[in-house]
Amino acid sequence: MPIRTIRVARSGLRWFLRWQVPILLALLIGATVGAELYLRGQPLRPYLADLIATQGADLPVHRPVDNVHLLFDLKPGARENLARPHRSDRMVTINALGMRDPERTLEKPPGTFRIVVLGSSTTFGAEVSDGETFPNYAEEILNARRDGRRYEVWNAGISSYTPHQMAAFGRRLIEQGAAPDLIVFQIFLLGPRSFLNGRINLTQYRDDPSLLDEHLVRPSWLSRATAIDLLVRSRLAGLLLAHYNRVVDQKERGAATEAASFEHHIEQLAAFVKDFGDKVRLMAIYMPCSDVEEFGPAGELVDAAGLKMECLSLPGGEMYDELLHPDAAVYRVYGEQLVKMWDARGDLSPSTKYTATNPDP
Repeated sequence: MPIRTIRVARSGLRWFLRWQVPILLALLIGATVGAELYLRGQPLRPYLADLIATQGADLPVHRPVDNVHLLFDLKPGARENLARPHRSDRMVTINALGMRDPERTLEKPPGTFRIVVLGSSTTFGAEVSDGETFPNYAEEILNARRDGRRYEVWNAGISSYTPHQMAAFGRRLIEQGAAPDLIVFQIFLLGPRSFLNGRINLTQYRDDPSLLDEHLVRPSWLSRATAIDLLVRSRLAGLLLAHYNRVVDQKERGAATEAASFEHHIEQLAAFVKDFGDKVRLMAIYMPCSDVEEFGPAGELVDAAGLKMECLSLPGGEMYDELLHPDAAVYRVYGEQLVKMWDARGDLSPSTKYTATNPDP
């Protein structure tokens, strides 16, 4: 190559590096900053939000909360007439303590046996009206005995709650002074904790970094703390992490987030058993089922936490087994079966000895 040609090429390269590269970098930085500012003024993009678990049922009676173990709960004092598919509207009323229940007092009246049922939508009573939940029916059955005691069966079910969230809600009730005699965990959902639909708060990942692992996977070279910092500070970084989660093997991603969620459920439920198992009777139920072999991972979780799972069956109810959210008649059967179970186990007896390490009466 002639020397003149080489000199011209070098001169052109110097000109490009001196003038064009800075301009291109300035344009790139400007576009990045502009995109970031634009995205910050918008709701979280679905490209990322759709990867994060959310709960969208009966939103008017729910609210987001700062407690990262709960993420959301029921709105105290809410009362809504809500539509349901193929049935008449249903009334949903939330009491002052944040439960779908009649008004209760934290101070337990003398002569009262208090039962708290923690669970998800089946306990909450999805698709039925007030007074048609299985905790409500169980309370009616117990008080119809007129055996000299007053029974309270609190419905502490909240749609989409996992064992992690149930343990946190139960802990809050005890710390507030509810003093239950028996606590029942209705175990069903074992996936990640959910935010309320449209109310995802990524800053809560900082309060509990393990929450990130329940929703998203990250490259091995990216630390959890750095990933959280990027997510909280930059919407563009969030979209890049979302892209990574969409291009990785989805079976592997699902297995990783499910394993993280499962571990956190065990951790929180076991801590609850350790802290309160010698002060209040505890049990777990799975419904509906006909054999302990149906427990699957739910049974493994409860065993690891130090509880015993009970099978709540429905007589001859194969059609019921297909209904995640049945009608009031099925919930009444649930209530009847639960009372029979308590009687058989001796859970309602004041003399029953019960500890966290020996959950059988």
